[in-house]
Amino acid sequence: MKSFKILTAAAVMAVSAFGCGETAKEDIESKPQYIAENGMVTAEVTQPFFDYFDGMINNDPDKMLLSITPVSFIEEMKLTDKYDKLLSETRDILIPSVIETWTKQYGADPVVSLFEEVSNTPFTDEQLDFAELCYKYNYFDVKKDLEITDGFEITYKYKIQGADSSTEGEDTACFVRVENDGWKMISVPAEALEEFRGAEDPYQAESTT
Repeated sequence: MKSFKILTAAAVMAVSAFGCGETAKEDIESKPQYIAENGMVTAEVTQPFFDYFDGMINNDPDKMLLSITPVSFIEEMKLTDKYDKLLSETRDILIPSVIETWTKQYGADPVVSLFEEVSNTPFTDEQLDFAELCYKYNYFDVKKDLEITDGFEITYKYKIQGADSSTEGEDTACFVRVENDGWKMISVPAEALEEFRGAEDPYQAESTT
């Protein structure tokens, strides 16, 4: 099961202190419901970022997983012991590792905030397909279909604040809307989804073998 890959990508982004182009006019006009008057995305699009790191800081692995995982996938994993195992890995390995690193670097009670959007680029239809394949390959054992209807690559400025010091930086991630679910964070730039170019749907491939 590769489901931990998306989760650890976000963690690597976090441990490294998180270490586009301008939005085309026609793309803004095609997705007006997710673009505010100032040209930035609406709050619902980036909510998974806050949920992910709030879950990490407050040792709430369920909240973390929900911010990056389709609900239908979680429900499917709960039918077996897969979800419990993922919760344990997140709670017992991932969260302590990241919090320990931040505490050493910035002091006690570290907090992560996204304080400025630099740019947003709406997904093309092709990138929406790549994002669907990303989930299907990373959660291949779940074998649950999904439809991603909207997406953005967003570059943003962030801040990590601890009791002793803080750091600020800039990073890029993808945010996608899963039909009948909501927005999820894929913590890599859109360019990273190119690895799925030419890949066949693993569910369809399996059904023909």
